Amino acid sequence: MSRLAEPRIDERPPSGAEHEAMMLASGLTPKAAAPEGFRGVAALWARDRDMLVGQGVALELHRRAEARPHLAPAGWEGPIGLIELLGVIPEYREIGLEERIVRSLCTLFRIRVPCRDALIWVGEARAPVLLSTLDALGPDPRDRWLR
Repeated sequence: MSRLAEPRIDERPPSGAEHEAMMLASGLTPKAAAPEGFRGVAALWARDRDMLVGQGVALELHRRAEARPHLAPAGWEGPIGLIELLGVIPEYREIGLEERIVRSLCTLFRIRVPCRDALIWVGEARAPVLLSTLDALGPDPRDRWLR
């Protein structure tokens, strides 16, 4: 496979047809709305030249949402987030695009939901991640060891 370009990540939404093609290529199924109790914080799309190759959405759970006690440990006072509709065309997973999107969404979450820490559920696996842990790891110097 030839060397892929480093995709550009931004908040510019794609056209409907472009978005549907990327969702299909990355294996995502469309969703009509955010899960109950969540509100949108950020949406990012990644493009290689003019081709849409990845996406992700960050959501925040309302502080009084019914799901809150089920999504955080007892006594958790910080925000709860969800990274949803995370999808990357397979060829671009190899160059770390999925992680770049997650990190970018977490950065936007921290800026738009000012907090010292947050519990964020990531992707279809619903893996819980503390924002402070992600920050402590910093940029991904170990990334090449995990591929």
